[in-house]
Amino acid sequence: STQNKMDDRTTFIGAVVPREVAKLGKLLTSKEALSAVKPIVEVCLDSYEGKQVDEARIAALIEKLKIDHDLFYDIFAGLYSLLLAAYRHPEGSLKQEVVREDLTYLGLPAEAVPAVGGAIFSQRRVAVAQQLEQGRVRLPRLESLRWRVDVSISTSALKRAMRPSILMQMGLSNGSVNTFELSVDQFHQLRYNVAYVLKEMEQIDKLNQTLTGAL
Repeated sequence: STQNKMDDRTTFIGAVVPREVAKLGKLLTSKEALSAVKPIVEVCLDSYEGKQVDEARIAALIEKLKIDHDLFYDIFAGLYSLLLAAYRHPEGSLKQEVVREDLTYLGLPAEAVPAVGGAIFSQRRVAVAQQLEQGRVRLPRLESLRWRVDVSISTSALKRAMRPSILMQMGLSNGSVNTFELSVDQFHQLRYNVAYVLKEMEQIDKLNQTLTGAL
């Protein structure tokens, strides 16, 4: 498994803590490891903002810090995931005191908490959040839905058909408008599929609540 479960408190990371984050407490025990926290946080922020973080810069930083190569990358992986989880929360939803308690609960030593907590609430957060938002892959959202029922009184084959159909128009968040026509049978199939997906989402939500309560 690539993740470790925390057993009592659900932190801003979520119900399941990634292994690289869970390892931070054991990694940040030496003086060299603790001295690397702030520089690594800076590298993480630069990476989030889309600035170039190449191997040459990392190699120079490792040499400057006089830190083991593997230890550096293990700390980097943990802090990168931790900070990214924090930045995914809406601005203002996290409280500094709660975050400090979460960081301590996650095993970070007291010497590392100010640098990590400070980064989470730094002025660079806005720029980081904007960059992360731009980099997200998402589908257009449904903004509006209009419909009407049309009845075909006759067709070329039948003088009197009285065949109903549903004309639907969907407006999406990207500005596009899609119009399509459904027969009664197709409408019932659409209604069934929507109800099925909603039921599946409800089951997933219940399962998630059960798992969260068990942690």
